[in-house]
Amino acid sequence: MSTEDEYEVIEPWHEIPFDRIGKRTQLGQAITLGVKHGWEVKAARTVVETKDRQLKNGKIKKGSTDEYFWVGGAKPRHVFLINKFYMTINKKHCSFAELKQFILEN
Repeated sequence: MSTEDEYEVIEPWHEIPFDRIGKRTQLGQAITLGVKHGWEVKAARTVVETKDRQLKNGKIKKGSTDEYFWVGGAKPRHVFLINKFYMTINKKHCSFAELKQFILEN
């Protein structure tokens, strides 16, 4: 089974207002820091439905509907991206502490 058969995009990526993301989350903290320090910051959301699938032991794992949030910031020659799974600075993986420092210094 291919990855395309395992999930379906229910709601495609679209920009959302910042108040849709909790201020205490890492995403929310990146928004606050970025805006405060002059970055152009955008937030986006998508909804994906994962289909039921059979595990190797023969049991069925129920599918689910999940929403995913992304926050990106840009300045000339600098970009950052953060989501639930990873964060990058100029397309290189980093920790949240490194991301915060990058936003503050640039």
